[in-house]
Amino acid sequence: MLNSGNSTGTSIITGGKLTRVFPFFMAFLLCASVGQAQIHEVGISLGASNYVGDLVQNYSFRNHRPAGSIFYRYNLNNYMSLRGNVMVGKLVGSDERPYDAFANARNRGQFNNWVNELSVLFEYNFYDFKFFDDRQLPWTPYFVGGIGMMLQHGYDSYRPSDPVRAYSHSIKTAEFKNYQPVIPVGFGVEYHINPAWTLGIEWMARKTFFDYLDNTGEVPPTVGGAAPRKSYQYGNPNHNDWYFTTGITLSYTFWTIPCPYHFNPKKYL
Repeated sequence: MLNSGNSTGTSIITGGKLTRVFPFFMAFLLCASVGQAQIHEVGISLGASNYVGDLVQNYSFRNHRPAGSIFYRYNLNNYMSLRGNVMVGKLVGSDERPYDAFANARNRGQFNNWVNELSVLFEYNFYDFKFFDDRQLPWTPYFVGGIGMMLQHGYDSYRPSDPVRAYSHSIKTAEFKNYQPVIPVGFGVEYHINPAWTLGIEWMARKTFFDYLDNTGEVPPTVGGAAPRKSYQYGNPNHNDWYFTTGITLSYTFWTIPCPYHFNPKKYL
């Protein structure tokens, strides 16, 4: 009986301690889960896309067209993040404003294409602005770069029965696929509106390994003929095309409950 009584008393005391500690234990688990959620971020970007290639030799604001993207950001720490990005943008260009003496001979008119892009990007923030603190800046410039895949829509198809037109206009052939790798690189600035919402502006350039964004490039050998190459009359045969995006970004970070910075469980035992 004595042993039984001691056992019961010990159980009650232990149970009392557990009862007092349990709420703080649950709070700790909640904070830990919220802390994990702080690394996740989703957002959108709205802005414009642009192009530089055979038809437009220099970056021109008059060729800006609508573009947008959605993204998911995984914050590795206060400075570095990984980002998955899905973008769609319109690309246009025209020879209507000639840049050399061959403009009349080219007579290529203009192109009007849509581009989709799926990319994985790395971001580096130059300042620590992830957590609100009077000693920290609420904004930071950042660098972004990565690798992606581009899908192009809306080009003039090559007609095997008309190789002369393909040669004279350097029209894209079936040997050149519409999906191509790209290397995005750029920079931006982000500003914390509050702990959940972040506003930013970003400019990115895409290096392509493709010369037919503008439907003008090097034509491969035609059947039964010589091996025609794009001449300088129809554009530079040694330069691939580029495209660019400029956008205003808005993102939401999944953190709403701040965790206590100092928690001493012994105080409550």
